[in-house]
Amino acid sequence: MRVITHQTQDHTRHFNNDGLLVTPGQGGNTKGFLINKRLWSFYVSSLLSICLCWIVGFDVALAQSFSPPPLPEVPPIISETYANDLDGDRVDDELNVLAEDASTMYLLAVTQAERADALTSLSGMTDVELIFKTQITQAQIDKFLLLGGQISYIYRAVSYGWQGRIPLELVDSLPVLMGDALVLIKGPKPLELDMDVATQTGRVRPVWKDLGFDGDPSITIGIIDTGVDESHPDLAGRRTHWVDKSDEGFTNPVDYDGHGSHVAGIALGTGQAGKATRGDLFYTYHYSNVEPKQKKQHFPGPISIPSGTDFWAKANWQGPGADFWLLSWPYGMTYADAYNAVPRKLRFLLPFKGSSPGEMNGYVSGEAGYCYMPFLQSTTDANLLDVVLSCRVTSYPASPDAFNKFRGVAPECRWAGAKVARRDWTWPGIVSITDWWVYRAIEDFIQNRRTYGIKVINISLGNPYQVGDTLVVDQVNTAANNGIVVTLSAGNKGREEQHADRAIRDFKYAAKAITVGASNDNNALAAYSSLGLTAPANQNEDYKPDVIAPGGSDYYTGIISVDSGTSDGYSTADSQPNDYAVMQGTSMSAPFVAGCAALVIDAMQQEGVVWDFQSDAHPRYVKMVLCATATETGSPREDGLFLNELKPQRTRRPISGPSGFPEAKDPYEGYGIINADAAVEAVYLDFPWDMELHDYLGDYHPSARRAWARNLSLVSGQTYEFTLCNPIEYLIPGPFEEPVPLGAADSDLYLYSDQPSPTGTPVILASSTSEGMGETERINYTPSADSKAILVIKRVSGGGEFTISGTKTTPGPQGLPADLEEVPGALYAVTEGLAPGSEEAWNRQEQAVQELGLPLEVRTKKTGIVFRLIPRGIFTMGSPSSESGRHSLEGPQHQVTLTKAFYCGKFEVTQGQWEQVMGSNSNPSFFKSKGPDAPVEQVSWDDCQEFLTKLCQMEGVPNGTYRLLTEAEWEYACRAGTATPFCYGNDLDSSMANFDGNYPYGAGQQGVYLATTIPVGRFRPNAWGLYDMHGNVWEWCQDWYAEYPSGNVIDPLGPASAVFRTGRGGCWPNPGKFCRSAIRSGGAPDLHSNSVGLRLARTLTAEPSVETASIMGTWYMYIVSDDVIVDFGTISFNAGGTFTTDEGDWGTWHQSDDSVEWTHHDGLDYWGTLSSPNTMSGEWGTGEGELLGVAGTWWAERQYR
Repeated sequence: MRVITHQTQDHTRHFNNDGLLVTPGQGGNTKGFLINKRLWSFYVSSLLSICLCWIVGFDVALAQSFSPPPLPEVPPIISETYANDLDGDRVDDELNVLAEDASTMYLLAVTQAERADALTSLSGMTDVELIFKTQITQAQIDKFLLLGGQISYIYRAVSYGWQGRIPLELVDSLPVLMGDALVLIKGPKPLELDMDVATQTGRVRPVWKDLGFDGDPSITIGIIDTGVDESHPDLAGRRTHWVDKSDEGFTNPVDYDGHGSHVAGIALGTGQAGKATRGDLFYTYHYSNVEPKQKKQHFPGPISIPSGTDFWAKANWQGPGADFWLLSWPYGMTYADAYNAVPRKLRFLLPFKGSSPGEMNGYVSGEAGYCYMPFLQSTTDANLLDVVLSCRVTSYPASPDAFNKFRGVAPECRWAGAKVARRDWTWPGIVSITDWWVYRAIEDFIQNRRTYGIKVINISLGNPYQVGDTLVVDQVNTAANNGIVVTLSAGNKGREEQHADRAIRDFKYAAKAITVGASNDNNALAAYSSLGLTAPANQNEDYKPDVIAPGGSDYYTGIISVDSGTSDGYSTADSQPNDYAVMQGTSMSAPFVAGCAALVIDAMQQEGVVWDFQSDAHPRYVKMVLCATATETGSPREDGLFLNELKPQRTRRPISGPSGFPEAKDPYEGYGIINADAAVEAVYLDFPWDMELHDYLGDYHPSARRAWARNLSLVSGQTYEFTLCNPIEYLIPGPFEEPVPLGAADSDLYLYSDQPSPTGTPVILASSTSEGMGETERINYTPSADSKAILVIKRVSGGGEFTISGTKTTPGPQGLPADLEEVPGALYAVTEGLAPGSEEAWNRQEQAVQELGLPLEVRTKKTGIVFRLIPRGIFTMGSPSSESGRHSLEGPQHQVTLTKAFYCGKFEVTQGQWEQVMGSNSNPSFFKSKGPDAPVEQVSWDDCQEFLTKLCQMEGVPNGTYRLLTEAEWEYACRAGTATPFCYGNDLDSSMANFDGNYPYGAGQQGVYLATTIPVGRFRPNAWGLYDMHGNVWEWCQDWYAEYPSGNVIDPLGPASAVFRTGRGGCWPNPGKFCRSAIRSGGAPDLHSNSVGLRLARTLTAEPSVETASIMGTWYMYIVSDDVIVDFGTISFNAGGTFTTDEGDWGTWHQSDDSVEWTHHDGLDYWGTLSSPNTMSGEWGTGEGELLGVAGTWWAERQYR
């Protein structure tokens, strides 16, 4: 480990290569201090002036002492507004208050001693974290150190900035010294700790048994929690990584609390300690005397006990005498409800009364539908301390499916542990966990994600305060941008008296995370599960929760999972090795979904997906699949409280979503309860076309099947019809009587895009949600582009066998346009020896010929220019950063969808063809001596437009029918299904193309340099039969030359204006690297060069009408206000009815034929009409309907289409 030492006046600091300060002998607690910008000014100004002199004098000397870290691979997300900085001074309001208190104490001091105390507070060191919106600089580091600051941790991946300490009186000076790049100064804040039945109700066991997925060793789930006990048999031998980010610094895995081990066991425990066969169940409850909330009553979560079972429990404690019972009560109520019921329904079994230790032991005739729970209660007003309840259930029944009883969701996965908790309780009222340690843990997992395969992180921690921490939101979203699925517990505030107190709190708002509420054994929303976020503040937040999952309940049973063997609490040795614990909370439901995410990833990898650690594409996809296959519970909250607030939670949720929520989502259970089996089906199983498929969705049993899913591919222009026949009734015939009707089913049908929204939520393409048992659901859908989708059936009520079928109708042949004639005897290209992907492209070309009823090869009737049919499709445009010879403007790589087939010139336009159209003696070429079959050159882009206009006139077609290729069409046609530098593969030499053969590419052999153009068609064509796509002459394209867009685009046309037009393909004097498929260049529209020519395209279908054109895509918008035209910038209209701008704003949009309207998140409304498929205009203002106050006009041009 590299260590950097920085000398200061009074101490030596060592920074390791993780950015973490290591100070020999350093100790002390990390506390959440506070400050105020309104410091007593004279004192600070004097000190600041001295410090600034030091900074000027020693800047050069400090330059090499400590350097900023390298730029992170994926830029972190940095919000620039924070809820706890209301005055906007870039200092956390709590720090402001702390300094103000100290300043006031000084001003009001009467005695010298009081003033001394105040000065001590102001000059004392306080913990601070500095967050910047750009990478930190050497000057910023040096200024902080020269002020007497101490840096303890430098961010390298999850943020820009550092954690450290500085005198309280100097905090106010930092915003000025650090400059405009500083976003916030804050102190550390505390956080709080927020399976046999669970894996049945969560539909996990069918994934193991029927689909064969149980995780994979290549998938590591990161556990950021109180630690993990590696010695437990359920977790042993599967650790990939461990780090203690608290100030305790344990080098080996420990878990003194047990919460983290319980969480890890839910996500990926093997259940080895509990086994699959009948045997004893050992579980333990503990409560330490260092915990802040002293208690007179102690009990674990309830469990179910089978009939004919011996139950044993032993209680150890410090304090007065106590009563010890085994309580029993019916499902559906708490033990307190059962005690207060008339008649009383709470039973007291196996009683013990006395002093510690207490022991109960006896035979219990367990009853189905009853909860059982040991209960220890003080017989005086004094508290019971250091409590440990050790329990054993003899002959716990075997697993029904041969899997271990207490197996976690994804037991073949590995785990990485990050401990973020202390052993002692330094924060009043809660466990000692700070947000700083969580930040460091997230960053550690990001930095090590590739090394250890960390693809999922679970954080079952919460913020105890209403005002949240936007920094954690940013860092969770940053983790997603680095290819990590993040699951968060929604919180356990659902029982609070005030509505505001029951809400999910920051940082659970993070848009790209999966925020998980809790359900009980009966698939109802747990009473403690926090209610949702209904008003996201910006695009980094989203409506929450996303889903619910088993989390245990007071009304039914808790979640049985791993108990840590490190200790029983913080002060008592472990009493039962290799045992379990019974807990409940959203802390338990979140790792359940983390395990489900791992199962989905396992299925994706089995389908050939290579995990992407450089973007949020795969985390968003996993989130989308889990949300799209979740189902509404159809039940109110388990305790029946706040029913007025749960009114939208009825049998069928509105498709539009209540309270502004996205489609089919609500603020109580999100998209509904998790269905692991349907989620894996959506990834792994294909939809069977043109046949009836019979399958089954269950009835009202909590573990019954609730959803069914398949994936499918859609082709542009085809019409798809899906028909779901729900059972009207299903019968069981008796031996001596008529068949008995047992009910029917109401299930809904959804078609989702397989491309999630920017936050990972599902996008509904079509749905059918008729109410009533036995109703048939039917979807008709015609996609505008080739795409993939997911078909999902969701049970609303009832159950039984259903029938699902799907048919597709291909549009009929278009017929050959009158200006074209078929080239007789045209052959398909030979793909042998071409790059991978060529064979598939060849097949798609053949399919297009059959579907469209058009010839493979045609020529113009008047001029004889030959064209080849190019199918519509999707491809990745641009080159990867690893491609040799790559220019930065070849990136970023992005997905392009071309929705229409087109004819592409088989050859570059020749000199003979140019003269035929433009007239004799019009050939401008430098290489006229090469003859009429050589490519025409020395033609400008403007010359090409004149040529095209005359060609259309000659052939008798509308202007624009013959045109230059768009840049996207050109690269798509050139690649012909390949992703290598050339359509031939990774190499290029002079036997393949006309270029400077002295400079081949890859493993190509050095060859000849002809120093001239040559007649077209002398080299091998690509898979679509196109010649000379590499070399000979650059080919003008229709687009202006500019940077690529950053996201996926459909039928892009390039920017509305620029300086240069685009050329593609390279030319005769270029080296091989300038002839790649991705190479691009630009030239003035009037440029003439003997290395530049053209290739033609022939449009097959007309532009869409205004009535059928969609505004989806990116537009450039102009605003007119007070007769002043203002560039608004780009606005992107996304699937699902949302839009975003390049300024970070957002809102919702709606279109009806040629009428468009959208609402900005700040309340501004825009409305208008499409004047063409690529232009629209209208007015903007505030208000609603006819009361709109018009404030100006706007117009927009489509940027990428």
